Amino acid sequence: MSPLSSLLPSLLQVQLAVATGAAMVVIGLGAMVLRRSILVVVMGGVLSLLGATLTLGAFAAARGDARATAAALLLLVLAAAWSIAGGAIALAAYRRRGTENLDELRELRG
Repeated sequence: MSPLSSLLPSLLQVQLAVATGAAMVVIGLGAMVLRRSILVVVMGGVLSLLGATLTLGAFAAARGDARATAAALLLLVLAAAWSIAGGAIALAAYRRRGTENLDELRELRG
């Protein structure tokens, strides 16, 4: 059994994680650009951040780098904070203006 064959499953796992992370980033960016709801834009941003975190975590696990793993955990905390703050902003905007549509919120600016 060659050393390369023992690495093959881990390489496939890293490739799968990177592909999944890239798909999450693309879907998140698409949601941020194409949708007009505050909540969907915030969720798209969080999804993009989580996709980047997944990719960073996959590379960190493949290399065995503790600093990159710590950075990935920091990004997870940042994504959680972003979702909480975005949800609070969306709720405040809905209560104040009665709409969550970004185009209508821009029109009501005064």
